Amino acid sequence: MLGGPEIDALRAMLAELLAVERVNRRLAEEVSGIGIRYDMGQCGHALAGRRMPYRTLRILSGGARSDTLRLLRPPRGVLLMLVDGPWASVAEGWRDRIDIVRAETENPQVTCAMIRSDGHVAWATSGDPDAGGLLAALTRCFGLPRHRKRQ
Repeated sequence: MLGGPEIDALRAMLAELLAVERVNRRLAEEVSGIGIRYDMGQCGHALAGRRMPYRTLRILSGGARSDTLRLLRPPRGVLLMLVDGPWASVAEGWRDRIDIVRAETENPQVTCAMIRSDGHVAWATSGDPDAGGLLAALTRCFGLPRHRKRQ
């Protein structure tokens, strides 16, 4: 900000506001884009439309350590399953556009989440094996599933 007595009151007020944790967090979210929430249709989960929070993970196939950011390299969608459920079979038709990852983490906020390549959660559930909601999110974000060739 430019200096001068006309700005000093504004500078003092902003300094006071930034000392409040809630205000500081809100401003950081707005400036960084983390506070953006996209409309994800019928998915009512608190994470739907928001950026997937950073979590360290242990990938169950092989036990490798990873995190929610590394899952998005290469830039593809990720179906992150933190418990067993019907979701992998629902998402099978999109394997050419998404990765299906079974992992563990401490204090999970979801049991399963469909994460878009930009890191935003397209769909999530915390217990209910809502395969219909996942199907709608996959179609909305990744188009129609590829069809298997008949044998």
